[in-house]
Amino acid sequence: EVHRHPPETPVEILWTDGRWMRVTERRTAEGGYVGVWTDITALKSAKSRLQEAIEGIPEGFALLDSEMRFVIFNRSWLELHPLSAPAVRIGGSYEEMLRYGAKRGEFPGISEAEVEPFVKLRMQQLRSERGFSGESAFADGRWVLAGHRRTPGGDYVAVRTDITAQKQRERELAVLLGELTRSQRGTE
Repeated sequence: EVHRHPPETPVEILWTDGRWMRVTERRTAEGGYVGVWTDITALKSAKSRLQEAIEGIPEGFALLDSEMRFVIFNRSWLELHPLSAPAVRIGGSYEEMLRYGAKRGEFPGISEAEVEPFVKLRMQQLRSERGFSGESAFADGRWVLAGHRRTPGGDYVAVRTDITAQKQRERELAVLLGELTRSQRGTE
């Protein structure tokens, strides 16, 4: 049945000996059948090793293609974008993720009417030749340092680091500095 109606996309099959094969099948115009079997064991191994390495990174990491669609991402990426996470998938667009999160209040101070302008501005920033680097506040009180750069091949690398603890220390130091300044004025 599969040979009579081959799938549109290639199928990956794990053989009992541990090898992976990618099978592409097509019907010919004359009614015949053509099948191409490619051993992709090395490719699957490399992909698995890359995913393991990316999962070992404590920062949120995502690789996006030139159209800003997710190629790969790690668990930390999802954890740093909890309200946007359901919209993150391989092949899904970064723009969809931003819109999804903004509509659910992930980014503070953005009303329903401001979602589209926010998404448009952020996408312009991310596509910039200079890249994008900046701090973002999240509605749950977390702060994230965002870095976004284009690769020489035209893809995009995005890294997110939770800097909430650093922001808390900055606030504490600012309060302490204010107290010291007031104390010094009182002494003078």
